[in-house]
Amino acid sequence: MSKGKRWVLGGLIAVVGVLTIVFIIRQAMYGAALSLSLLFVLTNTARASGFRERGMFREARWMNLLAGFFGLLFVVLLAMMWF
Repeated sequence: MSKGKRWVLGGLIAVVGVLTIVFIIRQAMYGAALSLSLLFVLTNTARASGFRERGMFREARWMNLLAGFFGLLFVVLLAMMWF
C-alpha cells in the first residue's frame, strides 16, 4: 500500500474512532455499534495490507475475512437502524 493510501486509511480510522467515542458518551448505542463495526472493517483492512506487504498471506487472508464479516455486520446494523 502506498504512503498516500496509508495516510488516508489512518485518517479514516482516527475520524471513525472519535465518532465512536462521541456516540458512546452520548449513549447512542446503535450509532456506537455501527461506528465500531466500521472501525473494525477499517483496522482489519489496514492490518491485512500490512501482513500482505510482509509476506504473511495466510494472516492477510484471515484479516480480510474478518473485515468482510464486520462489513456484513455494518450492513445488518444499518438496516436495523433504518427499519
